[in-house]
Amino acid sequence: MPILSLSLILQSWHKDMKAASYLFTLPKLDVLLRKKRELAGDMLNGVPTVTQDELTSLLGEERFESATDAEAIITGEHLPRIIGVPFEKLCRELWARQSYQCLPTPATRDGGIDIVAIKGNHGLLIQCKSSSNEKGLGWNAINEVVGGAAAYEQQFPHVSFNKVAITNQVFNDNAIRQAELNGVSLIDRTALSEWLVQYQLTFEVLSA
Repeated sequence: MPILSLSLILQSWHKDMKAASYLFTLPKLDVLLRKKRELAGDMLNGVPTVTQDELTSLLGEERFESATDAEAIITGEHLPRIIGVPFEKLCRELWARQSYQCLPTPATRDGGIDIVAIKGNHGLLIQCKSSSNEKGLGWNAINEVVGGAAAYEQQFPHVSFNKVAITNQVFNDNAIRQAELNGVSLIDRTALSEWLVQYQLTFEVLSA
């Protein structure tokens, strides 16, 4: 049986602690999102908007001690805790790694589209739905991306768009059926986890 050196053991422990230190911030983000839902009185429209100032404030309480503190790799196990704006940043980076030019849409009144990803004359209109609840998401994401597609197709007339809904959880049977009827591709936690293995993103992309 091989003998691990103390140095290797400490390196492994330090890497795990980097991921843990970032996730300490995420429960605070959960609380903020829950309060915003209650104020809006709307539990059906996905994750409410978190402003950049609010996100910066939360991250500021748990700042990385050095540049290397952000080097921990994001895995599928982390996905249920990555919600709201950080989840959109994660998705944007994943498509950027696939050579798409990713254009963020306005934080409010985005027309149901969170990311416009373009590569040549091909594009994707992406709705990001994240939740800390493992219950399957309904077809609201499909409804939003279908409803918002026309405006962006008009804005980019030379681009042929496909519609995509992505989540850090899973979609329920009704959502899957509606996606098939409306030509929307679904990407759930399982597929997203495989991408994370392939592209090896770090927590740094969530706070960029």
